[in-house]
Amino acid sequence: MRKLAFMFAAIFWLSIQAVAQSSDELAVLRSLLKVSDATPVSTAKALQLPIERPLKVYISTGDDSSVLKELTQLVQDVNKKSGDKPEIEVVADASKANLFLIHYEPAGKRHKEMKTSLSMDPALGRGRTDYVVSTEVRDYIVARKADGMEILSQHTRKVTVGERRKELRNDFSSLLKEQSKSNKR
Repeated sequence: MRKLAFMFAAIFWLSIQAVAQSSDELAVLRSLLKVSDATPVSTAKALQLPIERPLKVYISTGDDSSVLKELTQLVQDVNKKSGDKPEIEVVADASKANLFLIHYEPAGKRHKEMKTSLSMDPALGRGRTDYVVSTEVRDYIVARKADGMEILSQHTRKVTVGERRKELRNDFSSLLKEQSKSNKR
């Protein structure tokens, strides 16, 4: 009986922790989206980009210039292919956006890791050990809807600090391609 009570207590504690983490995560996301705490934020049932053109995109990448560079290049490439009328307009004011590309690193996630590579060349010895700084990043693609905000894509990734960040660009590119395919049908 005692084991059963302990198990229920553990499950209850874990569920409280998950709710706290998700509410903290939503608070951070709302601040990056620049919306009030009362604005509903939900997960999309269908991955549908806003239909208005040009798509008005707000980009928030914190201080990760690699992500910003990749997203800016993608926007330029898409607009170049679209001809005279741009498909995507990057806006500096979040209130004017209908799509948000969010990338950030939660505080306190950085740590040093040992990275070892083995060598088959006897002249190089047994291999090499380097230390890298790893962290966790979060990527979101969020659409503005009439009744609030809708998360189209979200990922948490473990990354090495200083490497190029292409994941959010790839997620956004995939959504654009899917939208293009569905528009042709």
